[in-house]
Amino acid sequence: MTSVYRQPTSPGVDADYAGSPAYYSMLQALTQTIETVGTDRMAIAEHIRENKFKTLIGEIGVPGQVLDKVWTVGQWQNGFFAAVAGVGFTDFAAVKLKSNWG
Repeated sequence: MTSVYRQPTSPGVDADYAGSPAYYSMLQALTQTIETVGTDRMAIAEHIRENKFKTLIGEIGVPGQVLDKVWTVGQWQNGFFAAVAGVGFTDFAAVKLKSNWG
């Protein structure tokens, strides 16, 4: 993921680095949809199913009510979750092999 955003957290609670970018991106898609079609729920559902949206994680679509960009493999690197494989992405972090599982 090339985009960075600052996620608010509750005091003493770390952010959900693995899921938050996808959740935030879906909220961006919903916001764009409401700005386009208004608040009619059926129109919102149809618009989300049939369009692509520019979001934090790049351009996304939700055909068949399934997000078309997902990380399928992640690894903790330097204290953060890094996507190392997935569907719909081309820019993954390199896998860091661990030599000692001690």
